Amino acid sequence: MHDVLRLTPDDANSTEDWLSLLRRSGALALLTGERPGLPAGEVARLLHDWLASEPTRRARSDELYDLAVRLAPRMAADAVPVRLPCPAPDRRRAPIPLDHRFARELRIALNAELELEGLAEAGVSYHRHYRPHREAELNSWRSTPGICRTPMGREVLCAWLNRQRERLRAGLDLNGLVHLLAPFVHIGGVVDELLKDEAAAREFASVDVVALVLADLPTEADRPAIEELMATMRPEDLIGTRPMPGLRARIDETLPDLSELQVAQAWKALQTGVNCQEGLRRLVARLSD
Repeated sequence: MHDVLRLTPDDANSTEDWLSLLRRSGALALLTGERPGLPAGEVARLLHDWLASEPTRRARSDELYDLAVRLAPRMAADAVPVRLPCPAPDRRRAPIPLDHRFARELRIALNAELELEGLAEAGVSYHRHYRPHREAELNSWRSTPGICRTPMGREVLCAWLNRQRERLRAGLDLNGLVHLLAPFVHIGGVVDELLKDEAAAREFASVDVVALVLADLPTEADRPAIEELMATMRPEDLIGTRPMPGLRARIDETLPDLSELQVAQAWKALQTGVNCQEGLRRLVARLSD
């Protein structure tokens, strides 16, 4: 059994096979304390080593999250400080001291991920990191982390969604809406699986994006004309500093006598508005049953 404990998840064909081996060999019973044989602090050391062995480029496996939850009572009973590696903002694993605050630290880590605290304050922009019209980005969650399916994880997710709704009610400008939508692109399918909420869907559906675009334009404009112009556009990344010739002609038609700088500002606001409309459409569908 002790030989099995020296194996890491990557020593097996999969994390599922590794966990199955722990269970079948009786090593899991040693870890949980159902069988005697491990000194105080050994479970915490093993869990740290297993987590640290996972490549930083890969999302945490559900099996390791579930195992950590199962081992928490044993580690608390050992009364030995626990240090678990967790991705820092630069994506390298940094140890987090857990002591007897297992749930508290997990809440903090999950909230930091949901709030995109790893990005600089100005990092979530119109054309970098998390674009509102995208279904997913390079660093988006590809699957639901196991911790999110626990009662504590669900509680954190629901509290975070309520904070997003409060921010929406407080009033946002166009850039604020981009920031609000960014985490939903980051967590992706977690909304489909765990955050169905018809009331929230109705709130997001009621956002008046055109009004936010009008406020962000460099000149006053007629709302029907702006709505008509935005209807001719499609969601796409903001690349470069000026619109394509066809769109430039339509902007000149709708907003005549703008300087080159103002045309660029108008294009940025219009395209961001169209992208946010697509992001809201996708989010409302995900929140709805």
